[in-house]
This record gives sequence, structure tokens and C-alpha cells, in this order.
Amino acid sequence: MPEHPTSPPDRRRLTTREITGLHRLGESVDSSWVDWAVRMLMEDHDSQSLAVLAGEGEPFNQFEMHELVGRVLTELDVQAPATRAEALSRVVEYDVRALAEGVGWPAAILPRLAQVCFENDYVDSLYGFYLLNSAYSELRLELVQRYWPGATRENIDEVIVEYSTKWLLEHEGDS
Repeated sequence: MPEHPTSPPDRRRLTTREITGLHRLGESVDSSWVDWAVRMLMEDHDSQSLAVLAGEGEPFNQFEMHELVGRVLTELDVQAPATRAEALSRVVEYDVRALAEGVGWPAAILPRLAQVCFENDYVDSLYGFYLLNSAYSELRLELVQRYWPGATRENIDEVIVEYSTKWLLEHEGDS
């Protein structure tokens, strides 16, 4: 199993679609949200609140930041997810895409996807990630795992990328 850093790498660049999902779910604002605001300004989107967001820095007051992001989305006339389920779908897609592109940190993303699966009565569409999380976790401690046929310490990262890519193709347009 390849060694992973003890902390996750920088998250990949957020899109507006992902920002709206994360915002709707009340996820913590971090510097990737500010980076998104800077990119939006550079792409000629104009909003007073967007300029304020682009100038924010750590530490973030989560309450104030969520209010600010809400104003940004309103000023830009961005359609927010209508339901929690739609927002969750956007965030799941973001996480799976990060795994498929090999830029996500499996030790952080797989447990989140497994938790979403669990919280939704082991929904079939995410059950593979639940099993992959179990396999990945077990391989971090043991030489073998019993959750994903053929997955070993040597190939688990490739298995995750392959499955995530396949999942994205099968669920294209679901959200």
C-alpha cells in the first residue's frame, strides 16, 4: 500500500456547483472557498460580497462566512440545491471525482462516503464506497482484507480510482 501523508493534500479546486452543495449542507468554509471567489472575480463575475469573500483569510468565523457565501450566491443569482438530497448528491459527486482523478485523499474521503451510505440506509449507489472504505482501512492495518475481492496493499489506490471512474460514468446526470 503506498504511503499517504499524515494530512490530506490540498483539496482540488471547487466549482460553483460544489460550493452550492457544500453551502446548503453547512460544511465548514476553508481557503478553497476563498480560492473559488478569486477565480470567479478573475472570470469577470462581479459582486460586492464576492470581492469581500475573495479577500478573507484564516481563521474563518464559520457563521459569518456562511452568511457571506449566501449573499455571494444570491448576488450572482446562482441556483442553490432545492433539497438536502440534491446538495448531498453534489458533494458526493465532488468527492468521487476527486478519488477518480487521484487527487483525493482516500483516508479522508472514503469514510465520508461510507457515512453517507450508512446514514441513507446503506443506499445501493454508495455501498461500493462503504466496502472500499472497509477494505482500505483494513489494509492500513493488516496484510489482507475481506471486503473487496482482489484488493491488496499494492493495488488499493488503483482499485479506488477505477471504481470511482466507473461510478461517475454510471451516475452521470443523476444530480
